[in-house]
Order: sequence, then C-alpha cells, then structure tokens
Amino acid sequence: MKETFIAVAVGAKTLLLTAEEVRTGVARAASMGLVEATQNVTSAVPSERWLNSRELSELTGIGDTSLEAMARDNRIPSIRVGSRALRFKFSEVEAALRKAVG
Repeated sequence: MKETFIAVAVGAKTLLLTAEEVRTGVARAASMGLVEATQNVTSAVPSERWLNSRELSELTGIGDTSLEAMARDNRIPSIRVGSRALRFKFSEVEAALRKAVG
C-alpha cells in the first residue's frame, strides 16, 4: 500500500505528515480546545494505515514489546508482514483494549 502524505505549511517550513498524524493532531488539538474538529477535516484524511509496534506504542503508551506479546497471545488484533514484522490498526487495537477493560 502506498503511503499518503499531506503537506502542512508551518511558518517558513513545510511538514510532510501521514494521514494518521493529521488525524491524531486534529484530535489532540480539539481535546485541548485549540481547534474545533469538523467532519470535513477528518473525512478528508485517507483511511487508517497499518502501524508498527513502535508507532502504536507512541499512541497508546504501552511498550512496543508488550504490544508484540499481546499480539502473539491474540489479545489484540494484528497481522504479520513477512516472517517477523507485526502491523496494527489503531482503531482495532483500541476496541480490543476497551473490550478487555470492561
């Protein structure tokens, strides 16, 4: 799958962000009251991408080795790419974690 990047101008610099980074940034800014999240902003972002364990760890605060162990134990959904690499979808992992908690 080809990665999609969105160019965002910040002062004199241009940042290239993934769709997930844009979605996460808008959600964080909205939760802090800095912007008003609208359906137009989030729907303009392409569908969710697969994350590696490090990226998922940054979003969840759960260590990457713990996430990998949870995937091996089938406690969270994942796919294996090649012989070693795991990939996760944040929304699926979040739903599994919420279900496990109660």
